[in-house]
Amino acid sequence: MAESINQIGLGYPQDFALESCVIITALGQPTDFSKMVVEINYFEDIYNSTITGNLILNDSSGFLNMLGFSGNEYLLLSFGKPGLDTRKISKTFRIYSVSNRGMVKDQNENYILNFCSEETVLSEQYKISKSYRNKKISEIIKDILFNQLSVKTGKFEDSNIEETRGTRDIIIPNLKPFEAISWLSTQAISNSSKTEGSPYLFFENYNGFNFKSLQSLYTGKSYKTYRYEPKNTTLPEDARVQDMEAELTNVIAFENLSNFDTINSINTGGFANRLYAIDPIRQSYSVNDFDYWDYSLKTEGLNTFPVITNAKNRKGDTANTAYNSVVKVATTNTGQSTYNSYIKSKSPDIKDTFVEQRIPYRTAQLSLLCIRSTNY
Repeated sequence: MAESINQIGLGYPQDFALESCVIITALGQPTDFSKMVVEINYFEDIYNSTITGNLILNDSSGFLNMLGFSGNEYLLLSFGKPGLDTRKISKTFRIYSVSNRGMVKDQNENYILNFCSEETVLSEQYKISKSYRNKKISEIIKDILFNQLSVKTGKFEDSNIEETRGTRDIIIPNLKPFEAISWLSTQAISNSSKTEGSPYLFFENYNGFNFKSLQSLYTGKSYKTYRYEPKNTTLPEDARVQDMEAELTNVIAFENLSNFDTINSINTGGFANRLYAIDPIRQSYSVNDFDYWDYSLKTEGLNTFPVITNAKNRKGDTANTAYNSVVKVATTNTGQSTYNSYIKSKSPDIKDTFVEQRIPYRTAQLSLLCIRSTNY
């Protein structure tokens, strides 16, 4: 077993302390793989419901065959930054596949063990067919996690969930748990007056599972500020002494995975889109337009400056008023409960589905998220 994170210090900014890397086989046999680890990749992604990652191992003993790996193994992983940052990650994962296996020497082979949170596997094994009456969407998601996936309370704290507005009568039609949560996320409206539309995301990070709106993430407290700048510009006379705190927050390299794409933003409704909301009961419809400029004045974002200008095209329209670039149609029940006495008597508990808010806004918000997070 490696030394405790608090007992050792950092030699280099890239160093980390691997306290535990124990794999428990399907037969219940624990084996310490710490000495074989070449590289650890650990991923937290707001677009992914759970944590994923992989281990690159150098194996000279043939453990894959010896221990009978079959994709039913558990990984007990604990690592962190020693010294300056005492927080560590200690979690249990499922190993679901082996990849890139190949010999490097006569008695040596490298391979990658891919792992994920146990809830990923569990979600693939079950489906939900259940009705919820007079429940908030945030309450339904809690029920799915606790009662369908048996998630421990500490892994989904109340502070990690943003309450949704209004109650709904919802039937989950034979969906896998994470499929159901993803579907429900598209229908959620925040209870906060500062949040527009339906910008909810469900994801897992170091603190457990989260169900939050983009606006709450934008305005949340920053964990740390990282910089990309020349190194060793403020070293003391003894060049062997490192400013380790500065080195830890100095970005070694970065890559722009994507930049602005105006055609894509137009086609995905980021600047403007239109929803025709049809009410079959009242035999009427409404036109609901999303206008980027109007939206940007009411909400928080990551960009200091707007992503479009007021320049007009040859037809006299700006990017935020070309609503027909993306057109959607949906049924609505807005106002049905107060329409007439017959509906009141037959269906007094009609719950508003908020389609006029959530569909135009969510369409744009997911498109704008790519722009807002890649421009500097």
